[in-house]
This record gives sequence, C-alpha cells and structure tokens, in this order.
Amino acid sequence: MDKKSYRELIKQKRSVLDRTIKKEFDSNIRSLLLQTEEYKACENLFIYISIGGEVDTHEIINKSLALGKKVFVPKVNRNTKDMNAIQINSINDLVEVPPFNILEPKENANVIKGDSIDLIIMPGLAFSKGGDRLGYGGGYYDKFLKHNTKSARIALAYEFQIFDSIPVEVYDEKVSHIISERGILTIK
Repeated sequence: MDKKSYRELIKQKRSVLDRTIKKEFDSNIRSLLLQTEEYKACENLFIYISIGGEVDTHEIINKSLALGKKVFVPKVNRNTKDMNAIQINSINDLVEVPPFNILEPKENANVIKGDSIDLIIMPGLAFSKGGDRLGYGGGYYDKFLKHNTKSARIALAYEFQIFDSIPVEVYDEKVSHIISERGILTIK
C-alpha cells in the first residue's frame, strides 16, 4: 500500500470506531502515558490538540496544567509550512482556525525554541513497529522534530494504526514510543 491508501484506511477505521469504545481506548492510552517516566519527568510538554477521530488529548492537557507542567501546543504557518510551540495556560486560550477548524493558540506569544521541550506528544495516521510515522501529509511535524532532537517523542494511536512497516521517505522523522490502548511500544 502507498501512503495515500494507509491514510484513507485509517481515517475510515477511525470514523467507524464506536464512541463508547473510543472513550475507553482514550482513557487507557491517557493512563499509560501519565505513568511513563518521560511524562513524569517532563517540565516542558508539547502536545497536539486532538480533533475528530484522533486519540483525545484535552484531558491530558488539563491534567498537565494542573500538575504545573508548561504546556505548549502547535500553531502552524500554512505559508511557510512551519509549526511553532506556543505555551498555553488553559484550553480556553485556543480558537478554531479555518479551513479544518483545528484549535490553535490565539497569538504567537510564549514560543519555546529548539531543544527546550522535554516531551513531544504527536498524532499520526499510521505507525510502524520500528517507529516510523505517517502523518497527514503536510510535513509540519517532520520539520518541527528536526529542531527538537533531544525530546522524547511519543505517538498516541489505536492498535489498528500500528503496522509491521509503512512507506517512508528519507525526511520522515521517527517516534521513540507508541502508546495504544493495548500498551506501550518502546522503539529500540
């Protein structure tokens, strides 16, 4: 299968996932994440704002803020295809941004640079057991990860998103862990 086929397959599988089962899976994934040494030790957390069928991150964000962690979320520049890490103090600091109505910070204030992030929690459509990641095709995370080489990289996914192998390009960045409802896969 090519990248497009994987993307279509996973989007279709996520769209038919029962809401009750999704909530259970999300709860299991959240619980596993919060128990990791990477999460416990991190002070500066970069995390995506979930939409649609993605593993929900809203409760992780709220919990992290309550624990006193500095939480940074993506703000993209669609012209330059760059993504900045912007600190938020609340989910209420976010607004819907067209055309996909993704939640992003209102302003570009409080940007964290380079290797100051301890942990990056990222989405994706498909992952390999070797740590390869297939995103949505914009290249935002690959560019972002190149400037954050010291950060632990944890992907949140459902088990049906994990394959033995997926198609990759030389510029595709890997993850260090994949957390699914069934457990934590640590990439060696």
